[in-house]
Amino acid sequence: MALSIYQAEKTAVFVDETAKKDPTDPTLKASFTECHKAYLAVVADLKSANVKLKLSPDTAHYDVRASNDKMRRVAGLVGTNSDTASTTLKEMTMQMEKHIDLAAGAADAVDDDDENIHRRV
Repeated sequence: MALSIYQAEKTAVFVDETAKKDPTDPTLKASFTECHKAYLAVVADLKSANVKLKLSPDTAHYDVRASNDKMRRVAGLVGTNSDTASTTLKEMTMQMEKHIDLAAGAADAVDDDDENIHRRV
C-alpha cells in the first residue's frame, strides 16, 4: 500500500510541475491541471485505504478501487496527446494502474472472509 501511495505522490508532483512549466499550450495545461487533481484524489483514496486496512479490509478495498475511476479520467484527458510529457504521464498512469491492482490485492489478502477468494486463486 505504501508503495502505491508513493507512486501516486510522485506522479502528482510530475503532473503539477509539468502543468506549471508548459504554459504555451493552454489546453495541455488545463489537462495536466485536471490530471493533478485526479492524482491527488488517488493519493487520498490510497491513504484512506491504508488507514482502514486492518479494521475494515472491505472498505479499504473499495477505497483502492475508487482510484480506477480517476485513472480512467487521466487516460481520457491525455490519451490522444503525443507530446513527451503526455507520453510520460500515460506510462506513469499505466504503472499506477498496476499499483492499484497490487493495493487491492493487499486489501483482499488482509481480509479473512471468503467473499474475495476468487481474486486470490
